[in-house]
Amino acid sequence: MMKNKKNPTRLIPVCALLTACLSSLTGCNKKVPDTDQTLEVWTAKLGFGSDWTKDLLDAFKEEAWVKEKYPNLQTIFETSADRSAINTRLDAGEGVNTVDLVFSDSVTPYMGEDNQGNARSVDLTDVVYHSKVPGEDITVYDKLRDDWKAQTAYYSVGENSFSGNVPYKTYDFLWGSGMMGIVYNEELYKSFGYDVPPRTSEELIEVSNKIKEGNDKYKEGYTYMYSAGGDYMGYLYQIWWGQYEGIDNIYNYYQGIGFDGENYVEKSSDIFKQVGRKEAMNELIKLSMKENGLRYARGAATDFKAAQKFYFQGKGVFMCNGDWLAEENKEDLAASPYHFKMMKTPIISSIRQKTPSIPDDATLRKVVQAIDDGKTFGMANIDGVTEADYQTIMDARGVTLSLGAGFHSCIPSYAAGKDVAVDFLRFMATDKAQEIYAKATGGATLPFKYKMSDKAIFNDFSDLQKSVIDMREKSIYNSTCMPLGTNMPLVKFGNLGIWTSYALNGAWDINYAQNGSLDPKNEWSAQAAYDRDIDYWTNNNGEKWNNALRLAGFIK
Repeated sequence: MMKNKKNPTRLIPVCALLTACLSSLTGCNKKVPDTDQTLEVWTAKLGFGSDWTKDLLDAFKEEAWVKEKYPNLQTIFETSADRSAINTRLDAGEGVNTVDLVFSDSVTPYMGEDNQGNARSVDLTDVVYHSKVPGEDITVYDKLRDDWKAQTAYYSVGENSFSGNVPYKTYDFLWGSGMMGIVYNEELYKSFGYDVPPRTSEELIEVSNKIKEGNDKYKEGYTYMYSAGGDYMGYLYQIWWGQYEGIDNIYNYYQGIGFDGENYVEKSSDIFKQVGRKEAMNELIKLSMKENGLRYARGAATDFKAAQKFYFQGKGVFMCNGDWLAEENKEDLAASPYHFKMMKTPIISSIRQKTPSIPDDATLRKVVQAIDDGKTFGMANIDGVTEADYQTIMDARGVTLSLGAGFHSCIPSYAAGKDVAVDFLRFMATDKAQEIYAKATGGATLPFKYKMSDKAIFNDFSDLQKSVIDMREKSIYNSTCMPLGTNMPLVKFGNLGIWTSYALNGAWDINYAQNGSLDPKNEWSAQAAYDRDIDYWTNNNGEKWNNALRLAGFIK
C-alpha cells in the first residue's frame, strides 16, 4: 500500500535515501527529471544480473519510432541486489518516487488494484498486450507463449474463472522465464551406467541411492549439492503437485474451486483435500529427509554461491536450480571440466493411482520414455496402456515450474513517464529484444514465442542453457507452467498459501526445518501435514476459510 505523501516522518528519510541511491547517476543533490520524456527504470539484480535492462534500454533509444515519438528522451537506469530499496520508494508514493518502471520479484503489493478497486499500477491490458509488437504484425498477447497467458491474468476482488466469463486483464509483464528443475553433471551421471535421466520419482530415488554409494569417478557419499541459503529442492513439490492434479486443478486451488466428488464448487475448502498435495509432499520427503543422506551434509552451513562453485567442480551429481544458474556462476561453469544439463522433472510415481492401465513403475517408465522420444499414443503401442492414461502422463510431462511467474513489472499509476514505460515493455516483445536479452543473460529467455534454437546465437550458449531451451521447444506435449497464485484474490488479499498452516511454505518448513518423515504417525509426515492443513482451514466452522473468502471479496 502506498503511504500518504504528506507524512513528514516518512518523507524525510526516503528523500535522503533517494539522494544516496541516485548520486552515482545524476550527481549529488541533483533532482532526477520526472517528465513524460524521461524513462527511469529500476531492476533487481538477481541471478540473471541486470545488464539485460541496460542493453535493452540502449537498443530502445536507437529505434527510429522511439526517436520520433520521444525526441527528448532521457533514460535513467538503476539496479541493486537489495529489493527493499525499491519497496521503500514505492511505499513513499507519488511526490517522492520518480521511478517509472520496476523489474523485481517483490513488487506484487504495488501492482493491480487495492481491495477497494483503486489502481496501484498501470493497466497493461490494452496499452501493451492488445497493441502490436513494434515492427511486427502480431499483438503482444498473441506473441506471449500460451502457457504464460494465464500467468499474467489478473483477477479483481471477488473474481475467479469458475464462470469462464472473466475477460483477460493484466497489470503485469513478466521479465524472465526462470525455468526450474534438476541440473545434472552429464559425465558423472553416465559413469554410473545410465543413458537417460530418471523418468519417474521412484527411479529418481533408486538412482540417487546408487550415486550416493559412489563409483570410481564419484565418491562424495551423497547425491545432491545444496545450500540451505539457496536450495531449490522444495520447488519439486510444486511440480509433482501439478503433475498429479493437473494444471487446471492448481488454478482451482488458488481460486477456491473445490471438487465434492461429483461437481466443482466455488468457495469450497475442499481445495485442501487435493490428494496430489499429500503425494507430492511424500515424494519430496523421500529426497530431502536427513536420514536418507542424499543431500550434501554441510549444506546447511554453506553459502549458496560456494555450493554452486563446489557443484561445478564435480562435488555433486544433481543440483536443484533454475535457468539463471549458468549466468550467476558463469566463470565457474566455464572453468569446469564437466558438462551440465537440466533434465525434465521425473513424473511422480503415485500418479499411477489415476492411471489404472499403468500397473507398475516399470510400465510408467516406458510410457514416459515413449513420450520423451516424441511418440504419440498410436506410435507407442505399449501393451495394456489406454489412450486416456497415456494422455494423462503426457499432460503431466508438460508441467513445468518457473520462478519467472514471480518476476513482475510495475508501472506506478502516477508515473510521469508511464507512456514511454509502456512502449519499452512493447519493445521487449520484439524478436530483436529476445536476442538482446538472451545474450545478456547467457541464454535465458523471455516468455515469448521465439524459436531460439534456430538462431545463430544458440550456439554461443552453454549446454545447460541449451538443454533448458530444448526441453521447451522440442517436445510433443504442451508446456504448461505452474501458477504461483500471486494475482489471485485469495492469495493477494486472503493469505492463502501452499501450506498456510505452516507459514505458507510447508514444503520448506516440513522438510528442511524438521526434515520430514515417511512415518504417517510422525507429526512432520506428509499425512500429518495434510491433515493439519485441512484442520487449520475447517475447524471452528471454517472460521479462517470464511475470513479468507471475505478478505478476497467472495463473501460479505
